Amino acid sequence: MIELEKTFKSGEGGFSTNPLTYTQIARKDGVAVYSRANGEKVKDYEVIVIRIIPKGTAIFQGPPSLDDEEKYAVTSSWGRCAWSFPSKYSALLKMEEVCTKKLNITVEAEEILIPVGEFVVNDVVTLNEIEYITASNFVKAQVANGSVIFVKEERRNLKGKPSRVYRKTT
Repeated sequence: MIELEKTFKSGEGGFSTNPLTYTQIARKDGVAVYSRANGEKVKDYEVIVIRIIPKGTAIFQGPPSLDDEEKYAVTSSWGRCAWSFPSKYSALLKMEEVCTKKLNITVEAEEILIPVGEFVVNDVVTLNEIEYITASNFVKAQVANGSVIFVKEERRNLKGKPSRVYRKTT
């Protein structure tokens, strides 16, 4: 797993003439709080649900990731998976709230159905009408607890990487 950087600057790669420094000040259960500073002065705090990009996924025009990789929230996720706060205290409260809700989501995840026979993550998406990342995380959790096993990789499309095929153990 390639972990999210603890400190980085915005606009790296030439996108900003006055970059901000992001510093992780707290992390719990896949949720992190970062301070945003201009020099030594903290501007505000951001709470993000850390995204996991699966191994082999091509991001933008770069090469595919060699391992599962954590990523910072994207602009379009603000209000759903990322929030800004003027105080550290407010940000830490939001992190605790999000972690509590995530625990509830984990309990609900037990209701996700697993296809009969061999399947790929997209089969879980179609069967349950859920987002790919939710299905992927669910399958990974099922592999970790031993109720699902990896069977093989097979190419199901002309383009892209081979799909990972799974099946239930029971």
